[in-house]
Amino acid sequence: MKYLTSLTLASLTGLTLASSSAGDISKRAEFCGQWDTATDGNYIVYNDLWGESSATSGSQCTEIVSLSGNTLTWFTSWSWEGISYDVKSFANAEYTITPKKLSAISSIPTTWKW
Repeated sequence: MKYLTSLTLASLTGLTLASSSAGDISKRAEFCGQWDTATDGNYIVYNDLWGESSATSGSQCTEIVSLSGNTLTWFTSWSWEGISYDVKSFANAEYTITPKKLSAISSIPTTWKW
């Protein structure tokens, strides 16, 4: 089975990430290897295949679609065969910020949509 995921989240600075419209999509390179990353602006997107050894075959590829202002859109497609209930892989994004003392942070608004 092949799945396509668009994942969004809000960064620690309160910026909202959301899916862009089809008109915003510009083709970029897929990255499919263990620990592969792609950087766009302050964002790093990771492709993590940490459970691939429990698969008999398959792969996962991730691609950044766009960065518009503070809105990052990426997708991950994967297809795995093997033990059904074992996690094989995932993708995640990191927003790089300037370090702050914990006492200087009054809130950390976060939103996930998929």
